[in-house]
Amino acid sequence: MIRLLKSSSPIVYVLLFIIAFITRLPILIFSRSSLTYSHEKIILSLPTVREISGFLNNHVLLYLFSSISIVIIGIGVQYFLNQHKVIEKSGNLFAWFIIVVSSVHFDLMIPSPPFIAFTLLTICICLLYQTYFELKNLSRIFNIGIVVAIASIFYFPFLLFIVTLFIGLFLIKPFKLNELIIYWVGILIPLYLLFTFLLVTNTLIPWLEINQFGLLGYKSWDIPALQRLSINHFGIFIAFIIMLYGFLIVQNISFKSLVHFRKFHALCIVILVSGILSLLLTDRMEVSHFSLMIIPAAFYIMFACKESKNMWFAESIHLVLLIAILISNIFLI
Repeated sequence: MIRLLKSSSPIVYVLLFIIAFITRLPILIFSRSSLTYSHEKIILSLPTVREISGFLNNHVLLYLFSSISIVIIGIGVQYFLNQHKVIEKSGNLFAWFIIVVSSVHFDLMIPSPPFIAFTLLTICICLLYQTYFELKNLSRIFNIGIVVAIASIFYFPFLLFIVTLFIGLFLIKPFKLNELIIYWVGILIPLYLLFTFLLVTNTLIPWLEINQFGLLGYKSWDIPALQRLSINHFGIFIAFIIMLYGFLIVQNISFKSLVHFRKFHALCIVILVSGILSLLLTDRMEVSHFSLMIIPAAFYIMFACKESKNMWFAESIHLVLLIAILISNIFLI
């Protein structure tokens, strides 16, 4: 299976859609109140929120949108990495593991505000990494600022990634003052429009009350995700173990790898750390909060399989992860 995914065969694209549709079957057959995601962190008008709530309660539309969108994200990121030759001989392996990792828990499958923010931030990551290969990047950096600000509007705790991508500019390329200024200008434009809208509609105070920094009251965190630990989280546990193994492999090979590979590895580490620190901006930890970690987790899990000396060991790791996801989904039902 791993050997096939490394190839550029057209059948791989069919397999990507098949795995996405199969792993997201619980959306169709499992009904629970959490399908209607809490929209308190999303800044939209009330009619729009009602429309989203109605969409989330339509299992068929939700299933199709979730399956197709994650495949598009996976193929897009894989195409970007192949175009810049970040990972040698990976074929569509990264796209496959993006889909697989996003299926380890039911909450990661739902197109919630964190998932929308994850999609936007994935675009930012690709644009940011592309600045390493280009000389003129002002317009691209301006777009990064705009998109990351919009992502933080959809899910407030991801506001921290404004600083994360700012640090990423230093990791990816040499310091240029005009680029950093245009980055912050791009961030301020959506936020200025947001606060103008909130002031005009007299909703600024309620918004500030809803999105107050969790850091002020983190000692009273409500952590239902940990309070409900069960066999449903088995897939997350297995994925985490494989990710740690893959991280050690990447760390070992990064010293003899090309510079742009080491920069992507460093960017993944910054994203993982920022994802954990962003918990300080929320008073309620849910599994969906870790949506952005799908990219670095898929990156390290892919190397756990790709760089294994024995193909049977790589296939065994892959099979164990798929079985863990299957078990989690079966007990969820």
